[in-house]
Amino acid sequence: MSTENKSVLLNNRTAICSTLGNNSSSYHDFHSNEETTTLDPAILQGICKLTLCTVDDNSKDPLYVICERFFGDLVKEIERDRLYSQTIPTASKVLLSILTSLMICLSLCGNSLVVMTFAFNKYMRSVTNVFILSLAISDLMVTFTCIPMNMGFILKPTHWLFGRFGCKLMPCITQLSVACSSLTLCCIAFDRYYAIVHPLKLKFLQTTKRATILQVVVWCVSAASTIPYAFFYDTLQVSACKEIDEEDKIVCVQQHHQITKKVFDIWVSMFVLFYGPFLFMSILYGIICYKLWAQRPVGAMSQRTYDVRLKLKRKAIKMLITVVFIFIICWSPLLLFNVIANANHVPTNVNSLNWRSFLQCLALSSTCWNPLVYAFMNEKFRKAFRTLLTCRKAQIQPVLEHRMSTESRKTTTQLEMPVLPVGSRQTSETKA
Repeated sequence: MSTENKSVLLNNRTAICSTLGNNSSSYHDFHSNEETTTLDPAILQGICKLTLCTVDDNSKDPLYVICERFFGDLVKEIERDRLYSQTIPTASKVLLSILTSLMICLSLCGNSLVVMTFAFNKYMRSVTNVFILSLAISDLMVTFTCIPMNMGFILKPTHWLFGRFGCKLMPCITQLSVACSSLTLCCIAFDRYYAIVHPLKLKFLQTTKRATILQVVVWCVSAASTIPYAFFYDTLQVSACKEIDEEDKIVCVQQHHQITKKVFDIWVSMFVLFYGPFLFMSILYGIICYKLWAQRPVGAMSQRTYDVRLKLKRKAIKMLITVVFIFIICWSPLLLFNVIANANHVPTNVNSLNWRSFLQCLALSSTCWNPLVYAFMNEKFRKAFRTLLTCRKAQIQPVLEHRMSTESRKTTTQLEMPVLPVGSRQTSETKA
């Protein structure tokens, strides 16, 4: 809208308000008033649009209630315009922008180190590290897509910058990350359970090749769970007050299949792909912890060798449990908030938008924590990271460490052999 046309509307609006007075706010007064009947219908609609779009305190404006009754459809469009024009405070934008920038740097550097460690250090290509590599790839995918899009939404919430494809891509990648990470952590727990609790049984994940095949299946299942989210979201042009604001508003919102999306959010995302795996991992890691911490050591090997192996296993389990808890802490608040908001129809306002922005930031921060956990809690990863950062050749593992890592992949009976009573004679079998 040009400045001249807006000035004309303002003058006409002032004239109508002075004629009607503060007490003349009925539809009849507005429709039969001389000032309104002589106006062009387009100008009359423009006056009402200017009133509905610009007036904040409608109880004190003589035209607001009248225009609200006179142009009902326009009121609905303007209410939707105001709904999607909500923005978080400037202080929150600055803080979230700083946090998001740190997340991108940490995630990009840390997860790239994990990928390069697996690629250039053959001693790090164990079964468990295949799954850790999958977690790193998933986190990098989120870092390159969801985190920049989330930053764009924070800085300019009234204008979606990434087009219709980006609007459909962001929820899909988010769902893929949650599903892939939770199922991958389940695979790690299952592998560690059989390696520690049932070392004599045939292990399905004995080789990295089988672990890779299982991880491909995990990615396919996760991708299948994300497909419906491409149909739930779409871009929407909000233009009810475009002539007043002189800004074309395009937002990315959920528009279709609202009931179906609620079912997916509550049952598929929350229970099947999040809390279900968490319960599964809790049971397995509980049994593993009982095996490693509560039971007395058994076996015919020397006590020193057993203590070294037990110490390494306990460190590895502590690291994996820490990864699981960080994943749960980061994602559960946002998922719970979305489910509660959808179930209780929480209105979109500045407070809810502000809370959701910070919870979204917390969820996306899960991409940068895992490499830090590996660096602080795993000596092998720490050495491998140091080797990459200093551009040195990967050194050969010590003989004892290499032998132990090799034996851990094989089925062994040493840990299950009974302890002999004091003074008993060893047979040829126990000596072997």
